[in-house]
Amino acid sequence: MLDREEAMEKLEDEDENGDGKVTFAEILQKQYGYTEEDLADVQKEEEEDEGGSNVFQLITDDKNRFTAADVNKDGFLAEEEYIAYFQPYDFPHMYEVEMERAMKDLDKDGDGFISIQEFIGENLDEETRLSEMTNFEELDKDKDGKLTPVELRPWALPDNSEAADEEVDHLVTLCDADKDGHLSIDEIVAKEDEFLRSTATDYGRTLHFVKDEL
Repeated sequence: MLDREEAMEKLEDEDENGDGKVTFAEILQKQYGYTEEDLADVQKEEEEDEGGSNVFQLITDDKNRFTAADVNKDGFLAEEEYIAYFQPYDFPHMYEVEMERAMKDLDKDGDGFISIQEFIGENLDEETRLSEMTNFEELDKDKDGKLTPVELRPWALPDNSEAADEEVDHLVTLCDADKDGHLSIDEIVAKEDEFLRSTATDYGRTLHFVKDEL
């Protein structure tokens, strides 16, 4: 119920003309502050700034998700379609695009599998690294040292609120430096890579929403 309410709040916020549905152009403008005409320049800037911002990739992923959610292919997302866009893990027709995104994000060498190095990432402290190793070992059912898309699926597509709650608790444990049970902006920034890799933040997309509200 909460996910649906949040989706309706976002839909209302992004629906600039108040017609009860949104185009991708409206989402793009509200969430990222760009028009569709800006995208070529955004892509060019990121290609020239190797290792810099990944906003263009996030926008591309969102466009793919929009297309999958737009069931009737009219170029708009009405209420039920927007809910699928906002919370794709609850809608089977969204699974394929979400799995493609997860594999693309993690499979750096393009071999179709996720190695432990790809799953864990870089520049992590020892506590975080050990925690991610444990997660990998639990997912690696055949113990061959790599994850297939099928093995990655429970991580990429949490299918219930319990899994989501566990991921949130995991983030808080890793990032709550002063152990007060809350995350400050400084603590989030210090562990930004963790948030960008987490399903609980929709791979960092909800951080854009937080930024908008600050």
